[in-house]
Amino acid sequence: MTCTMPDMSNTTKFRSGPLATLGEVATLLGKHPTTIYRAVKSGQFPFAVVDLGGRLYVPRVELQKLVSVGEPADRRCVNCGSPAR
Repeated sequence: MTCTMPDMSNTTKFRSGPLATLGEVATLLGKHPTTIYRAVKSGQFPFAVVDLGGRLYVPRVELQKLVSVGEPADRRCVNCGSPAR
């Protein structure tokens, strides 16, 4: 399996604010929203999740760790955790 980082070139479709919906997270990671929801419910989702009135959100600070500017060696694949290529 080839490991790649998420494409962050077009994030204008995301709303602003401190929390991202699971749908936004799914789009960012290139996954189906149900896949993200199942990972959250099974405890395998790698980010903190906030439950507000039954709706699940991920703090944008957590997502920014994925796309932080730095050396490529600092960035990890979202699928397997290996250094990004």
